[in-house]
Amino acid sequence: MKRNYSESTGKGKSYFFLQLLLIALMGSQASWGQQQIIGSHPAVDGGFEGQVTNVPLALLTPGDTSSPTEWTLGTANSSAIVDNTVGKARSGNNCLSYTGNGGATPLGNKTFQSPTVPTLVASVSYVIQFYYKSPTDPAGNLRGALNVTSKRVSSAVALSPSFSADTWIRASIVFTPVTNPLVATPWVGFRDGTSVAFSGNIDDFVIYPATAIDLTAPTPATVPGVTVNGNALAVSWTASTDLDKEGYVVVRYETTPNADNDPNVNGIYGVGNIITNGTGALSGKVVYIGTATSFQDVAVVSSTNYYYKIYTVDKAFNYSAEVEASGTAPALGVNDVELNANDIVVYSQNQSIKIQSGNGILSDVKVYDLGGRLVASKKSIGSNETIIPLNKSNGVYVVKVTTTDGRVVTKKIVQ
Repeated sequence: MKRNYSESTGKGKSYFFLQLLLIALMGSQASWGQQQIIGSHPAVDGGFEGQVTNVPLALLTPGDTSSPTEWTLGTANSSAIVDNTVGKARSGNNCLSYTGNGGATPLGNKTFQSPTVPTLVASVSYVIQFYYKSPTDPAGNLRGALNVTSKRVSSAVALSPSFSADTWIRASIVFTPVTNPLVATPWVGFRDGTSVAFSGNIDDFVIYPATAIDLTAPTPATVPGVTVNGNALAVSWTASTDLDKEGYVVVRYETTPNADNDPNVNGIYGVGNIITNGTGALSGKVVYIGTATSFQDVAVVSSTNYYYKIYTVDKAFNYSAEVEASGTAPALGVNDVELNANDIVVYSQNQSIKIQSGNGILSDVKVYDLGGRLVASKKSIGSNETIIPLNKSNGVYVVKVTTTDGRVVTKKIVQ
């Protein structure tokens, strides 16, 4: 059986144009990841992995009835971005970096608000928990916040351990919301209650129903296994019996991991994030997050050994002890030749586009603008290189290359 080589399969015009848009956005300053998947309230996206990065948070003032899907500010007297600077986040790639500019009414300032959370219920106790890092001691002025009544509710958090400059510290607070009717757009968040300029970072923000902070890890899954399924590895396990479980996180290594190569306690990750904790700083890749008890790992290299750590995760993002399994990706068959984006070279040459294939004979090439319009094409090429005239204005184009054996690669080019 031959591999599926397609980066875009052409399963419908709208699907392909969505891919064009994503390709066009790749490499720009603003980027998107995978939003939080598991937990009591995944819409909060408390790992910030699904948020637009390096763009100032929008302002959502009291009384605004919109339902944002991104983190926002409650006042213009502060600023924040979701920051993807390498090494800044506690877990994953992103964290929230903020600066408060002070003000005479500190509790009315510097509120940072999650996306709308439609499932919060009045009179139910909730724990807000997050990790905080700053060069300056908040001295009791760091507050959790809820917007589930006719006005915002906030209260000072407890830090554990006590404050230490430029160190990630867990902050938590238990809320029992009052019984007033819910507002149209409930959210959760935090406030910096100081009246002077102040800055810090926030990561691994979570809210869950409880009357006390949850510090107990769930029981692990059992019976892990890895089997070959076509050109993929099928990873499976038997569900944890813990009633508190919210889902599973699977981390993949290419060398045998050590016992302490684990995610951060309470860490919120996205698929594709790299974890380097523990002995040897081994690189583990998050390859699955969800509630199912199996998945297909298709992003494997032939004849490579892979080692999987499977964790059960609860509502507070406590991680169970891991269960482990390993497997070897299948070797290529006689008729299998791997093709990836690096095998196709596309570049601008005068008013033309030149395409070269280092591994396969070119069949068809189509060139689209970012509006999804076909602006140039060439069929039945029959060689490993071709030139396509492009008498268009300068801009960004997407080139779809098909080889004679049906493999497809898409490339972005700036003309």
